[in-house]
Amino acid sequence: MVYDSAQFVGVPWETIIKTYRAGLGERSFPTLRQQAAHFLGFFNATNPLFPPEAQESANELVFSTFFRAMLGYIDGRLEEATAEGEEVTEEDIAKLVADVIRESHETVTTSEPHPAMPEGFFDDVKREYAEHIDASIDVLESLPLGDDARDQLVDLAAALVTQDNPNPFSPFHSGVVIAGFGRDEYFPSLFEFELETIALSRLKYTQSNASTISRS
Repeated sequence: MVYDSAQFVGVPWETIIKTYRAGLGERSFPTLRQQAAHFLGFFNATNPLFPPEAQESANELVFSTFFRAMLGYIDGRLEEATAEGEEVTEEDIAKLVADVIRESHETVTTSEPHPAMPEGFFDDVKREYAEHIDASIDVLESLPLGDDARDQLVDLAAALVTQDNPNPFSPFHSGVVIAGFGRDEYFPSLFEFELETIALSRLKYTQSNASTISRS
């Protein structure tokens, strides 16, 4: 079952599931947890549904959407200040921008790496997606950005697709629920995942729910 979006990274869920089932054939798994893990692994394999160029474009949108939300927050703070009659100087704006970027950087980049990502994946994303990260930072071109702030924004972009924290602004957010029985199970289970994006052929997701029925 899927919810929140009828597609993921531009591909309809019907197509994704049909393609997965075709490759699965008659294979079954002892437990539903193993089945769920195999399904998630489908997104990490070489996959014609999500070629590298599609992943690049998708993640540039992930980055720019987050930065647009940041811009909206900063604009809102400035509008509140002017509405209350405060005189806002260029120095005040520069300080606010630096503070917001620094706080976001501290929050997003200090979380643990996503357990499904390989070692060094954060640096890999910064290197391979450098052009797309720079393009997404242009969303903030109306703001005064120092060198430190730009470096923090680059880290932020990479962290959005590598760290083990949800990105509430992902434009590709999709919920997936897998429920039923494994081959050797007598009682059903349910696993719920929230998918965000695929970067360098690695799926960014969080498990939001797990329920298992048993005699107890």
